[in-house]
Amino acid sequence: MIYLFRKMRRDLVKLFPQFIAVFLMAFIGVLLYTGVEGTWYGMSQSLDKYFDSTNLPDAWVYTKNVTQEELKQIKAIKGIQDIDKSMILPAQLNTEEDRKISDIPDLKVMTMNSESMTKFQVIQGKGFEEDTGIWLDSDFAKAHNLKVNDTLSLKINQLTIKFKISGLILHPEYVYYTTSNDEVMPNHFNHGYCVVSESYINKLLGGIVYNKITLKLDKNIDENSLKQSIQDVLKKNYLGYVNQENFQPVKAPKNKIAQVRMISIMFSSVFLLLALLTIQTTMRRLVENQRSQIGTLKALGFHDATIMLHYSLYGLIVTLMGSVLGLILGPYLLSPILLAAQSKSYSIPDLKSEIMVVSYIVVCVVTISCTFATVLATRKGLKGMPAETMRGSAPKSGKKILLEGLPKIWRSMSFDWKWSFRDIARNKIRTIMGMIGVIGCMVLIIASLGLQDSANSANSYLYGTEYTYDKKVSLSSNDQSDALNDLSDEVAVQFVQENNVELFFNDNKKMGVISVVDKGSYVNIENTNGEFVKLPSEGVLLSHKMAAKLGVHKGDEIEFNHNEQKYNIKVTVVDIAKIPSPQGIIASRDSWTKLGFSFTPTAILTNEEMEPEILSKLDENTKSISRDSQLASVEELMDSFKMIFAMLIAAAVLLGVVILYNLGLLSYTERLREYATLRVLGFYQKEITLFALRESMLTTIVGWIIAIPISFMFLKFYVSVVSVDAFEWFSALKPMSFIIATVITIGCSISVSFILSQKVKKINMIEALKSVE
Repeated sequence: MIYLFRKMRRDLVKLFPQFIAVFLMAFIGVLLYTGVEGTWYGMSQSLDKYFDSTNLPDAWVYTKNVTQEELKQIKAIKGIQDIDKSMILPAQLNTEEDRKISDIPDLKVMTMNSESMTKFQVIQGKGFEEDTGIWLDSDFAKAHNLKVNDTLSLKINQLTIKFKISGLILHPEYVYYTTSNDEVMPNHFNHGYCVVSESYINKLLGGIVYNKITLKLDKNIDENSLKQSIQDVLKKNYLGYVNQENFQPVKAPKNKIAQVRMISIMFSSVFLLLALLTIQTTMRRLVENQRSQIGTLKALGFHDATIMLHYSLYGLIVTLMGSVLGLILGPYLLSPILLAAQSKSYSIPDLKSEIMVVSYIVVCVVTISCTFATVLATRKGLKGMPAETMRGSAPKSGKKILLEGLPKIWRSMSFDWKWSFRDIARNKIRTIMGMIGVIGCMVLIIASLGLQDSANSANSYLYGTEYTYDKKVSLSSNDQSDALNDLSDEVAVQFVQENNVELFFNDNKKMGVISVVDKGSYVNIENTNGEFVKLPSEGVLLSHKMAAKLGVHKGDEIEFNHNEQKYNIKVTVVDIAKIPSPQGIIASRDSWTKLGFSFTPTAILTNEEMEPEILSKLDENTKSISRDSQLASVEELMDSFKMIFAMLIAAAVLLGVVILYNLGLLSYTERLREYATLRVLGFYQKEITLFALRESMLTTIVGWIIAIPISFMFLKFYVSVVSVDAFEWFSALKPMSFIIATVITIGCSISVSFILSQKVKKINMIEALKSVE
């Protein structure tokens, strides 16, 4: 056996380019999978551990005020394990700088006591105590260069209060902190939160009003019944109920995890499949090219099982080394880079990569698959007597090809074209694998570029076509009717009411948003036919993605539940709106009031000139945001995907290069005798190079043509899968992205063919043409 090990060592050195291709395919495939898995799974595990350690509530109830007696009644409701209450106050940073009210940084002040159910994580400073200090959002502190023991001046209820910063914290209810649905990227400079002792805030303000209730619930509790029971207790003071599943600071990071997970699975599956096909083909041909050596080993008395074990080690060692290296480097090389991009959006402590058992299974599948392919090839080579095997595989017979059935066309062809077509016909598997390499490269590059184009296209459509306002003023309360009445006659404003609702159709239930739109020109809705539609005076529009989730079609009747009512409302879906966001119902003011609801605007859409006048009539907590800044915020959020997109594009290009180079190298090895014969017959180097390039181009062009429809179908499916519930991307591909994918794919193929054709100059003529002795 020691002699076989020496032979394997020499073969690994001699056939290094072909073995390195197998190694790279295994390495890149596993590296890509484990790197992205380490990102989403590590993020998921870190998030779950954070929520468990801080005892994140199962549900939140918002109220104007809750008494101790009402708390006792709520706690007695069946299914509630624990209950807690707190007060949330809006505050503004007291700054000496001259700023517009809307630009002054704000803080959400939360009260807490030593028995509070939910805890926070201390990043710096001391833990919570019932004293006069403040525990400040560490991201906000970092943005303002604040440290422990610094003094912070806040304006609360017209009072200016100075607090000593006792600690810098992260709170589980603010993992993803935006002040409204209009912001998609946290702005830690403008918005933050802090925790203050309940007893101290009570002393400062002369009283405390509890407006938030947190709940710990039994599993499988009927939340509709629970919600109704809480409404019965709180009556008019009830404002809303939200569970963990629909709580935005929890929902947003989990949606991102699901999105990255789907990107990982979809892309890695295609990549690994192509890698496995290439590895298997390579190993099979490597063994087939050693048939004469297998025959020699048989003649020397080596048993078939020993020879099979010897060759199986080729596949086992090379792929195992590549797979294990990818498994090791993926979570430590790629994952930290991707996690760093996610940390800009989500405040999760101790964020680190982790991989699942699936990664080890992937390594086993890749290694076993390659080893099995090698064993099958060796088994085939062991058939027959040693003398027959030593002669090597006989050349494939030149069967008549399809074009030869067309005499006029065939006779008009030159010798080199005939040679190329006959060679393709004799080596169908090699040709098909070459096409698969081109198709795989094209599909993966278009998927990566197209996913980015689709996201950018959806963002541009949302803030360029669907919404055309300059400024959106979010109203801080519903008690501003007098000020709103003064604006109602202005043509430069449009009122919008946005609330969360539960949507029902048959047995399906989804949480969504209801947008009630008053008369104006700042909201423009298209249906699935690409036609702009007017909001109906009766009935509603339903967003495309929500319709797909619920299984609703145009003309169907759906039900929804709004916070103001105790029963479901039925309404007809007049049309399906193909919009990126919001996902839910879009209704006109007339339709809404006909359903028996009062129209209570939550935002005003206006132009640049009207904004100062509007803000001057509203209270100091009112905030406005520009459409340009919303688009910039969405584009900033896309930065967290850019690293993933770049990695996928690089992996796709590398896959194409390795596959095409590997197949080209195998083709060159198989044609060595033919190239040598052509040179003996007097063909010039340029002519032989053109033979190789011509066949390569035929394979590439056919593969490219087949790849075009497949790429667009895959992109459409890919985009639909990775879109989150709250935002829909529609598949889009810029012409330049298609051109880039084409240039990369065809360029790789031509470059590889040209490089390999130069090896013809180095052919040893005597060795290549020598007959079997």
